Amino acid sequence: MTDSSQAVVRGAAAPPFFIVGAGRSGTTLLRLMLDAHPRLAIPPESHFVVGLQRRFGDVPGPEAVEALLAHPRFREWALDPGRVRRTLGARAPASWAELFDAAFSLYAAQHGKARWGDKTPDYARHLAKVRRIFPDARFVHLIRDGRDVAASLARVPWYRGSVARAAHDWVKSVRRARAAGLRRDEYLEVRYEDLVADPETALRRVCAHLGEEWSEAMLDYPDRAGEKVPERRSVWHERTRRPVSDERVGAWRRELTPSDLWTFERVAGDLLDELGYGRAARFSLRGAAAAAIRRAERYGRRAGRALGRGR
Repeated sequence: MTDSSQAVVRGAAAPPFFIVGAGRSGTTLLRLMLDAHPRLAIPPESHFVVGLQRRFGDVPGPEAVEALLAHPRFREWALDPGRVRRTLGARAPASWAELFDAAFSLYAAQHGKARWGDKTPDYARHLAKVRRIFPDARFVHLIRDGRDVAASLARVPWYRGSVARAAHDWVKSVRRARAAGLRRDEYLEVRYEDLVADPETALRRVCAHLGEEWSEAMLDYPDRAGEKVPERRSVWHERTRRPVSDERVGAWRRELTPSDLWTFERVAGDLLDELGYGRAARFSLRGAAAAAIRRAERYGRRAGRALGRGR
């Protein structure tokens, strides 16, 4: 990291920053912590930075402005669309950075903050595209053991994928972010396990990367978590309303079956090794297959009993 990236950034020149990571990696927790900083504002997930640019091309016209203001994610920010239009003026924005900065900066101002960031996990797959829009942006990539990601996905109501799908998605997200070619002063990796075990140390690293001073207020994030997470998502983010805890680290050991664990490691084992998480070698193909057969036999017995009762 260069000396310039360590300097405290103040005023309008402060570059935007983006929190990214595979889903269920703790990005909402990190967002709430940073949003509690007296200078930083991070709205609910945007999802439109990459999508609108892809839809409308390199330069946004008036249609792009209206598409942004009508976007359901933008509406969650509770901003007056007229304020965005007035900020841009009568002319169309000269760039996507100008358009998006108008919206994000108004959100920050509405919350009394000087600098804005974004937390949209899926941008981990599109860092190069986001960087082309914001060449001075900073990125914080939160990485969590993929097996804990899979265990967490199994607990949320909206996930319908398999363990294999979770493994493929985790690998794709982590590898694409790491392969984006960003410089050390642009890109920082933070482990979820470090964040929950020693939040102050992890957050001091993030502040140094962003050029911001450390603030104790970041540790008081639960005080405002209820108002920062949209109500319809609060069910699967209920832990963010409590003090930080490492109780979910290693949850895969309790919650993944042997066959699920073998399936995940068959897909993602190389990346687990590369990141230092390692594999649960005691789970062999033979053991996973035997567990799958036992589950099938139990299902068959239950189905047979149900048929017998129905006769």
